Amino acid sequence: MRRSALLAQIAVPLLLLGLYLGLWHQQLRAGEIGEEATIKPALIKVKPTGYEPRAVTRESEEGEELFKALNCMACHSIHGVGGDLGPVLDAVGGRRSEEFILAHLSKADDQVEKFAKLTDKRPAELVHVRVSPDSARRLTAYLLTLPEPAGGFVIQPHAVRRPAEPAEIKPGFKPAPRTAASAEGEKLYNKLGCVACHTISKIGGWFGPQLDGVGSRRSRAYIVDHISAAHVTAGKPEAAEFKMPKLDVTAAEVQQIADYLLTLPNPK
Repeated sequence: MRRSALLAQIAVPLLLLGLYLGLWHQQLRAGEIGEEATIKPALIKVKPTGYEPRAVTRESEEGEELFKALNCMACHSIHGVGGDLGPVLDAVGGRRSEEFILAHLSKADDQVEKFAKLTDKRPAELVHVRVSPDSARRLTAYLLTLPEPAGGFVIQPHAVRRPAEPAEIKPGFKPAPRTAASAEGEKLYNKLGCVACHTISKIGGWFGPQLDGVGSRRSRAYIVDHISAAHVTAGKPEAAEFKMPKLDVTAAEVQQIADYLLTLPNPK
């Protein structure tokens, strides 16, 4: 098939996917969509485009291990598994260039500047964790090996998420002193990418509650339970706008994260 004909064939599907990825108020799910699948009118079905991912290499395998270690699945999904706060990553190489992905992930100053130029806008409300240039290259290599789902994509619009309520300020609150355990908890907080959903000192995302001064309104037992236990909402669970993702942490690590959160002072 000639190149021009192929581009014409995939232009519309790629345009639909591109429109979705630019909007946080839409949810895209990847899955096996059969010919007899029943699709509601609100859904948009995008057929496979024929995208061919890059071959797996040692660098991409290292990137896959890094992807797991950084808990990227808390926000992104691959093959229908993972979170839905960030875009689906199946066949991301067919929608984003290697240059774009690298600039989005690397914390190198030149890459941060390049990403700002590529997107022509200020940093997104949902702050993405940035990694070292070497890690960014490995992650990019891995992402470019991801194929598209055999059955294509389904785009399902849903209600716009509203920013979490500002933290309640209680005058006179004294946070816990910093300790070795709280320092480890801070490292875990950063490693797990909690900044993608929570804000501390005006830095982070707004999907989850602001954590400044959280110790003034939540007990240690509450914080530990919220991080480690399954979340059950009485009455109408479907009404919840945000669900805390399950974290791959030990009981001891949960305690360390709680230690860190309890050291956070009131917002300034």
